[in-house]
Amino acid sequence: MGVWHLKSKRKSTGGKLTVGHKKKKCELGRNPTRTLLGALKKFTVKARGYCKKIALKSSDTINVSDGPTRFLAKIVKVVENKANPQYVKLGVITKGAVLETDKGNVVVTSRPGQDGVLNGKLVK
Repeated sequence: MGVWHLKSKRKSTGGKLTVGHKKKKCELGRNPTRTLLGALKKFTVKARGYCKKIALKSSDTINVSDGPTRFLAKIVKVVENKANPQYVKLGVITKGAVLETDKGNVVVTSRPGQDGVLNGKLVK
């Protein structure tokens, strides 16, 4: 079954809300991309207005920024994820997740499910 971003069929008071139209293509959603640890895999997603988003399915490296210096680091494991505590056990990477790398702990600053890259900054 598809994912739709429609308004609720109920009012805030609990009463029924009359919907004025059927489902539209512009209200179509998609399931969240759960970026995992593993070999680099990407896929493209069609977006509105002939645009395309690149979603990151899995990655084992991250672009790390430490002030003026930038380097590539190998990911060891997911340490903390504020989006969902279960994501730590599953190894899912989202924005704001803390990753343990060979260079130290890194906080993810990009949105891997929509940007297609893993960027982060070193935690001191």
